[in-house]
Amino acid sequence: MPRSRWLFVLVLMLPGCAGVGPDLFDARLTACLPDFANHGGWYGGDIASSIPLDDTPGRVRLWLFGDSFVEQPGSPGRRAYPYVSNSIGLSRCNERGWHFEAYWKDGEATDPRAFFVPDPEAPWVRASVERSGKSPWYWPLNGFAHEGRVYVGLLRVEAASADGPFRMPFRSIGVDLATIRNPSAAPADWKIETVALSEAPGLFPVSAFVVHRTHVYAAAFLDRGDGRRPRSLVRWLLSAFVRGDADLEGLAETLGGDGRWHPGLDLDAAAIVFESDATEMSLYPDPLGNGFVAVSMSPGTSAIHVRRAEALAGPWTERRRIHAIPPAGLDGVPGIPFCYAAKAHPGLGPPDRLRLTWVCSRYARNPEEDLPVLRALQTYDGLYRPTSIEIDAPR
Repeated sequence: MPRSRWLFVLVLMLPGCAGVGPDLFDARLTACLPDFANHGGWYGGDIASSIPLDDTPGRVRLWLFGDSFVEQPGSPGRRAYPYVSNSIGLSRCNERGWHFEAYWKDGEATDPRAFFVPDPEAPWVRASVERSGKSPWYWPLNGFAHEGRVYVGLLRVEAASADGPFRMPFRSIGVDLATIRNPSAAPADWKIETVALSEAPGLFPVSAFVVHRTHVYAAAFLDRGDGRRPRSLVRWLLSAFVRGDADLEGLAETLGGDGRWHPGLDLDAAAIVFESDATEMSLYPDPLGNGFVAVSMSPGTSAIHVRRAEALAGPWTERRRIHAIPPAGLDGVPGIPFCYAAKAHPGLGPPDRLRLTWVCSRYARNPEEDLPVLRALQTYDGLYRPTSIEIDAPR
C-alpha cells in the first residue's frame, strides 16, 4: 500500500480527529458493522480475528486474515490466483461509519506476498521444504495487545496430501509468535520479531489468546491422530512476553486433566476444555463483568455457540446456540458448502451488543471437483469473505 494512502487512513483513524465527543461516538457505534467489501486491491480472505489497539470501543482494530485474494499483476479489479497466505487490515468506527484498509507485501517483480512470511533460513522451514517439497506458510489465527505492543500467534502450515472430511491439502506443524513493537507506525514500517511458541507435536496454542492478571492464556487445539481437534488451555507469565523471552515454549504450562498446571507443553496430560473441533474461536472477559465467554462453531455445522465460565480453566457451561448461519443459496455451484471461523468481536459496539463474523466456502468431494471449486471461489464474491452480524450480547 502506498505510504500516502496510509497517512490518509491514519488521519481518519486517529482518536479525536473529527472532534466528536465520547457520547456521540459511542452512539454512532450502534450502526457501525464490519464490512469486508472489495477495497484497495483486497478481494476477501478468511480467519478474520481482530485485536483492539486501544481501550476505547470502536477505535483502531487490527484484523488478521488467512488465505487472501489480493490484486495480481495482469488481473486488475478482480479475484485471481494465486492468493497470498495471509493479509492484515486496520479498521475504525467513527461518525462516518466503518473504515477499513487491508495490507500485504509486495514481492519480486511486483507479485504480492503475504504480510507474515516465515524466515526461509529457519531450521523448521528447511525441514518442511525437505518433507513437502514446498515452502511452508503462516496463518495468523489470533493475538492480543498489551502496553503498546501487539502479539500475533502464527500457525505454521505445510503442504500435505488432501485429508479429512473436507479434503484439506495441508497440516499444522507448529506455532510462532510475532511481536509488533511499533503498531502505531505504518504497517510497512512495523518492527516485527518472531520466536517459536510451540514445536510440540500435536499441541497448537493459537486458537485464541486472553490476558488475565499475571498470565497470557491460549486456547490450544490438539491433534492426537484421531481426526479430532478439541482444545486445551496453555498459559505463560505475561512478564515473559513483555521481556521478549526467546524460550516461550519452555516457559509454558499446560492445564492437565487433573486440574493442575503442568510444566511445558504436554499433549499427553492436556485437559479437554472445549470438546468441539473448532480450531478457531474467540475467548474473552465478559464486558459486563460476568466471567469469561467462549464463542465458536463446529466444522460442518451452521450454528455459532457460546459457553461461559467464572474461570478460564472452567468448568464451562454447556454450549448454547446464539446464531444460525442461513443457507448461501448457491444451488448448482461445484463442491459442498461449509462455514467456519466464527469469531466474536467485543468492544466494537456497546457492551450489551456483540458483533460476530464467519466465513463460508466450498470443498471438493473428490479430485475431479478440485478445479471447479477453485473456480467457484474465484467467481462467487460472497464466498471466502467474512460475513458480519450484530446480536444481543449473550448472557
